[in-house]
Amino acid sequence: MFQKIFNQCMIDGVFPKPWKRARLVLLRKGNKPADQPLSYHPLCMLDTTGKLFERIVCNRIEEALDKERTGLAENQYGFRKGRSTIDAIQRVLTEVTEAGAGTIYQRQLCVLVTLDVANAFNSASWAEIINAMRNKNVPNLTRLIQNYFRDREIKYSEEHEAVQLSSGVPQGSVLGPLLWGVMYDSLLTTETPEGVTMMGFADVVAIIGRAWRIEHLEEIISEFLRIANEWIISKKLRLALHKTEAVMLTRKRAYHKPTFVLGDQQITTKNSLRYLGVEIDTGRRFAMHEKIVGAKATKTAQAFSRILLNVGGSTTSKRKLLTSVVHSQFLYAAPIWAPALGYRPDRNVQIKRDTAKHIKSAQRIMALRVSRAYRTVSYEAAILISSMIPIKLLAEERCIAANSHDKRQAYKEARKCSLCEVDIDDSNHTLFECDAFENWRRQLYGELGCQLTTGNMIGIMLGEKKTWHLVSPYINRLMEHKCEAERMRKVEVERRRESDNQ
Repeated sequence: MFQKIFNQCMIDGVFPKPWKRARLVLLRKGNKPADQPLSYHPLCMLDTTGKLFERIVCNRIEEALDKERTGLAENQYGFRKGRSTIDAIQRVLTEVTEAGAGTIYQRQLCVLVTLDVANAFNSASWAEIINAMRNKNVPNLTRLIQNYFRDREIKYSEEHEAVQLSSGVPQGSVLGPLLWGVMYDSLLTTETPEGVTMMGFADVVAIIGRAWRIEHLEEIISEFLRIANEWIISKKLRLALHKTEAVMLTRKRAYHKPTFVLGDQQITTKNSLRYLGVEIDTGRRFAMHEKIVGAKATKTAQAFSRILLNVGGSTTSKRKLLTSVVHSQFLYAAPIWAPALGYRPDRNVQIKRDTAKHIKSAQRIMALRVSRAYRTVSYEAAILISSMIPIKLLAEERCIAANSHDKRQAYKEARKCSLCEVDIDDSNHTLFECDAFENWRRQLYGELGCQLTTGNMIGIMLGEKKTWHLVSPYINRLMEHKCEAERMRKVEVERRRESDNQ
């Protein structure tokens, strides 16, 4: 039933009106003033069936963008598969590292400026999104997106009538983030002055400027800030000027603090700024980040300690479950800050001072609650008794996992069939698709009297002894041939490497 409804909606380019009605739920942002509208996150509670259809449309748009050369920019990291906040932060720090490479006389001055759009998702112009869809060559879905926006309404209480909307993408929808990214993409593809690089994540833009002299750095950053501000105004948006911050990311000392111009305001550099949840300081030591995150985690741990009494109370398993909440707070982006604090799995670093004392304090509180110990018990003893993993090992584990993920991604991208050069080489390709084994495959199917598939292969092999002795040698021959081809490929790669070195 759903399939027929969804297919008809796609054919007609219609998004049914009942799926456009939303119920507004407001979530307060921390301890911000309760009487201020901007102190709340507006979430839209939408129809579940409509969100299923949004997922189908979202996948179609992503496929269309991937096929077109006018797809999303490479420097857009928000709401994209295989990309995360950690990737965006790492890209920024890589640019900074390249600027500071070499001897002291070869290093460039580097600054990081972050821009944030005020009330971004609620202010996005529908007309600008439709124009961006047309520019991205997604004509088959543009008509559906136009209907998706038409007659949208939101209800914020039972006593009041629903309100018609005229702009914005629903926060809580499936399509909203992607449609925002399509519109915002034209900013990320804007030509930048030489020495300026930018990265985007949702509505936040990180601008990295590199120059030999402060005067030149001020000139190129102020020029790009003017370009970015003009683009934002042209899209009927506005910058959150109080969130626009800058920090010098250099270890040079002989320079004066730069000042950048944005409209009629001047932006001066700070000692640190918060980018995607990580506090980045001038020396990239992340001491301020550790202090802020440690204080936040300690506050959570203290709240838990009031309900986790030493006598009676929750079981040990429940206490450890609550401990994972505290761990998740201070382990966010560990691959970014852990190496700077000396937590590196690739070498043994002797730390002269306790670089993570605030984080350890939060973990110690939870360890005492898990072990039901007195508050005079030391950190090391509490961790041992509660069978918890020390923060150092947890951070190193996150670093190893991140490196392993990068290696797996590189391996997956470089992995091709050594016999037919197909991009995806897996067991399904080897057994049923590889052209190199087509003759053997036809011979086997003729003897079996049927064609092998992933669904019937096990049943056929286990059905009779005869079929087992037909399929098993076929698989052995394939694997032997495959291993030999892979061995020859590695020999060829090694030979080319040696010739390049010579």
